[in-house]
Amino acid sequence: MTELILNALQTFSGAGFSVFVVFVLANWKNIKEIADKWRESTNEREQMLNDIKDNKDDVKKCLEQIQTYQEIRTKDREQSIKIQQEFTEAIEKINEKLDDVIEKSKQAEEKNNKRIRAELKDKIGQAYRKCHKRNGWSRTEKDSLEGLIEQYEEHGGINSFVHETVVPESYTWDLLEEDDAD
Repeated sequence: MTELILNALQTFSGAGFSVFVVFVLANWKNIKEIADKWRESTNEREQMLNDIKDNKDDVKKCLEQIQTYQEIRTKDREQSIKIQQEFTEAIEKINEKLDDVIEKSKQAEEKNNKRIRAELKDKIGQAYRKCHKRNGWSRTEKDSLEGLIEQYEEHGGINSFVHETVVPESYTWDLLEEDDAD
């Protein structure tokens, strides 16, 4: 501001200078207000530019953080897909092994049932021969033989000897007293 006044003083000389000084003194209040407004405007403009610069830096930091976040998300997604594939493969292997175990279990169960059927068939045959000779059976022998036949069927027994000979013939046997059965 001082420079401006000095430049104006050098420009004006003599009477022009006196008129200028009188003009300045008469309008000092208006000139001061204009200068203050100009200074405020300049300060506001500088503050706005500084704010824009600060915001630009903040926006740049935010964009960098977003980029970093996106990279992390991409890596996480890839890792998640890889883990999911590993789980899927592991589950498939477990299912294959489970199928093998189930098949072996079925085979073992069938083998066990076959053994049990053979034992039951033998016991049914022994009871049949005993009762066939006497053409009768006691209440205990009847319950025992019916129980053996039921177990035989539960273990998959569908033998013609048991169902075509023992069962039909047992309907013709006399019910003996327990003392007569021995």
